[in-house]
Amino acid sequence: MFRPLLLLVGIAVVASSASAQAPSAWSELTLPANVTPNAVRGQGKFATYDAGATLHVFSSVTRTWLALSKSASTSVELFNDCVLLFDDTQVRAVSAYFGISRSRQVTPNAALWNGSGAKNDSIALVCDGSTLHAFSAFTGEWVTRPVAAGASASVRRHVAVVLSGPQLLGMSAFEGVWRASDATAITALHADGTAGFATGASAHAFSAHTRTWTASPLPGNATFHRGDDWGAWLGPTNGVAYSGLRGEFAAIPAGGAALIASSDLYALLAVGNDLHAYSAVTGDLAFVGPSAASIETGHATALLHDTGGVRGYSCLRQQVAPLGVIPSTTGTAAAHAHCVDGAGAVYAFSAMTGAWHPAPAPSLGAPVVTTTTVAFTTNDDCYAFAARSGQFVPLGRSASGIAGNPSSAPLVAYDANALYAFDTEQARWLATPRTGAGAPIFRIWRTTALAVDGAS
Repeated sequence: MFRPLLLLVGIAVVASSASAQAPSAWSELTLPANVTPNAVRGQGKFATYDAGATLHVFSSVTRTWLALSKSASTSVELFNDCVLLFDDTQVRAVSAYFGISRSRQVTPNAALWNGSGAKNDSIALVCDGSTLHAFSAFTGEWVTRPVAAGASASVRRHVAVVLSGPQLLGMSAFEGVWRASDATAITALHADGTAGFATGASAHAFSAHTRTWTASPLPGNATFHRGDDWGAWLGPTNGVAYSGLRGEFAAIPAGGAALIASSDLYALLAVGNDLHAYSAVTGDLAFVGPSAASIETGHATALLHDTGGVRGYSCLRQQVAPLGVIPSTTGTAAAHAHCVDGAGAVYAFSAMTGAWHPAPAPSLGAPVVTTTTVAFTTNDDCYAFAARSGQFVPLGRSASGIAGNPSSAPLVAYDANALYAFDTEQARWLATPRTGAGAPIFRIWRTTALAVDGAS
């Protein structure tokens, strides 16, 4: 039975160092009765409760509540990594990583340059006339500088680019410093992930990782494409691609290349009947082979379906491995892909090894897929795949059930005696004794699994 809501409880999803005294993962805030549902909000690493004259902000990183005074006219913007409070005379920002408020004085005309529907993570830009204020969640501080009349910007995720007169400005949220470069005839700005672009007569690119600007000539009549960590300009005679992870351009010598599939880390390009891959991780273009009948994309993997089987592609190793098996079911995830043939044999492809790995036994049913592993049961065991080592790791006993989902990392299982979680990095199963007799209830989201085991 549930009581009326009297406590708002935040739980952290990141662990602190074992050598330090860890703060409690739970932090309570006493609420009045009859709380209005829309007074409680959550996004990214934050939970907030608006009490009218006070905004209570919980950070899952610091695991603490912060109380900030506000008025009825205060505007609140909630990003994944920072919270902003706008008043007529000031703007305040709270970083999830520091849990303290930092402010800048502004006029009532100050405007937030982050788009309301954009992927807002760790950088906030506030323009107040000829003054630009930038807040980085990773440094927890504001940086203020002048900008020219008519300045424009693009900001998303962890990077921002600004065109201020004849000057390009780039900021990486990881350092919170503006980096300048000269440019002319800029017609478009585009920031996302870790890469910011300014396009004109040339392609100008800024990397949030290397914190540098780089320029390259553009092919004529080029079409622009991008992911979080790469950008590509494809023209009828040649092309050019850029890696935000490496801060480098790479030539695409083939003309008429067409983007047919991509993720935030790679782009698959068709040139005639050939298939090429550009990887933001390796920063180069590689010939993959003949074109595929169909393609499934994961974050760092892709499955290329052919009439005689499938090929696995890894952007981490920039290589392809064929598997001469006609699959009945397939799937891709962050660092792995898999296929199951008609007899239940399971094959897993690892982005880290760049190879296929057969399971030691067939699956009884459809495998369970998470962002970190693929797992299945047999008559007397349960296996989970560790992409780092390329091993299928046995539980060593029959599992009553397994659970996970394609958008989250945890993979859990249970039997009559214990609950189990698979640690894909260490290629091992972790166990804890059961406290209930019936089937546990699992709640899984992103990096966290909650098990309700027994009466409560």
